[in-house]
Amino acid sequence: MGVADPTQESPGNSKKSVTNEAASPNSPVSPVSKKVAQSVHKPPPSTGGGKESAQTTTAAATAPVKRCASARETRSEEKRDDKKVAPAEAKTVALTKAVSSPNLRPLPPQNFSYPTPIYNNNAVTKGRLKQISSEEAGGLNHRLEDEPYYHGFLSPAESEPLLKSDGDFLVRKAELGGNAANPTPFVISIHHKSKVHNYLIKRTEGKRLYWVNGYAFKTVPDLILFHYRNSIEIGNGVYMTHIVRKQDWQLLHEQVERHSKLGEGAFGEVWQGTLNSGVFKKKINVAIKTLHSQGISTDEQIKFLREANVMRKLNHPNVIKLYGVCTTREPIMIVMELAKRSLISRIKDLKDPPTVGDKVKYCYGASSGMAYLENMQIIHRDIAARNCLLGDNEEPKISDFGLSLLGMELREKKMKNVPVRWLAPETLKQGRYTMKTDVWSFGVMMWEIFSFCEVPYHQVADTKTVRKGVMDGHLKLEDPKDMPKSVHSVMMRCLTHDPDNRPSFSELNVLLHTLHNMFNPPTMKQKIQGLLKPLKRRSAPSPANQTSDRAI
Repeated sequence: MGVADPTQESPGNSKKSVTNEAASPNSPVSPVSKKVAQSVHKPPPSTGGGKESAQTTTAAATAPVKRCASARETRSEEKRDDKKVAPAEAKTVALTKAVSSPNLRPLPPQNFSYPTPIYNNNAVTKGRLKQISSEEAGGLNHRLEDEPYYHGFLSPAESEPLLKSDGDFLVRKAELGGNAANPTPFVISIHHKSKVHNYLIKRTEGKRLYWVNGYAFKTVPDLILFHYRNSIEIGNGVYMTHIVRKQDWQLLHEQVERHSKLGEGAFGEVWQGTLNSGVFKKKINVAIKTLHSQGISTDEQIKFLREANVMRKLNHPNVIKLYGVCTTREPIMIVMELAKRSLISRIKDLKDPPTVGDKVKYCYGASSGMAYLENMQIIHRDIAARNCLLGDNEEPKISDFGLSLLGMELREKKMKNVPVRWLAPETLKQGRYTMKTDVWSFGVMMWEIFSFCEVPYHQVADTKTVRKGVMDGHLKLEDPKDMPKSVHSVMMRCLTHDPDNRPSFSELNVLLHTLHNMFNPPTMKQKIQGLLKPLKRRSAPSPANQTSDRAI
């Protein structure tokens, strides 16, 4: 038995009336579901004659439904009804077996883990589904990615905080990739009784229809609209009542234009492009990270988007700004601030080499960004000169949050493909990451800035030897030639073997601010502007005064 061919329906029949067998004798059916099912399925006019037929019709119209009727009697009645229905008036979608659900294994949010079950939606394993036409569903032939409830690829960890009240729902893509033969699955996430329930939207065997809880549709928007407008349950007493719309940072692909490729990595590419943020707003020059659509696991997809998940919480002049992400279709894109140049290219600029004052400025600016991250309790885990960019005024900007995590401490069991030459001793020994391990990496970055971005411990080629030397405390970085003693003292405090004796980033920021003013004394103009700032704040009208002036 396969999927019935829908083309057998006559052209003149626009209404699709479908028979339905019980999904399961024990599966509950709500009064609302019964009402909708009755409105969708209208019995056709009788074509057979005879007294027996007339008596059966009269009895069915006057007598109440007998819930205790035997299954054998019910099946015999259905067979008699089927004989009376003209072929053009009945449309069935038969299933031989349940469509297998993909193995969804979401990455636990950071260092926490909790179950996020995928429910079976009272799956019809044998029998017929009720196919609802687009007209009956009330659909408007919209693309799924244009619907306000569709959030594209979103992990359970990212979707759950958006669903706060009972009935809040959204639709998300469970994984990336896929093709016509094996399309990617969609999931309805609904908040119900203090929990977020995830319901998989299934496909019929021919991949033609989407179905949930006994109803089948040609498109996902029809499925959602039908259940939403008619208050039909998705699960046992679970209803979709409030749409959770896309956030401001969830962009459409049509808003982003890619112009020139800046680089390429194992998982994707980096482009220079523009962002159209509004009808009456100018286009913004941006950097765009894209993710390859093929050959990438779900865990790698989540790790890629974790960078955006961290960055969207941040707003600081010394941290690269995130504009948004495009996840409704492929390729997945992260759209962020476009920096003027990298710190490494500036340090290695032989035509216009940076002065000692410039290098102190870079250290100070980077410490300001790191002090902000410390206050936000974000461990970067990959501080290095390669991950520091420069803005229009050569202000340093911390970038690349692909390994960053929210928290005060993290232990990593598998230490593979890690930047050994930048890691602290306790990280190499125990896989331990804290704010103080970031301080160690910052000290290595200070050494890079004053060493023309040479590779740390470049005199030792073997990485295993470097690892052992750093863990034991025997391997030290060479003193940079042009690093002032005062700056060298700050760097060595960062590279203290005992993490408890290292300064915090807030302390580092104060120390480097003093050194910055020492090596970059403010000009007369800057001094005057500094003196005028307090005066401007005093003379600025308060919000209350502004309100009273407008009232007058």
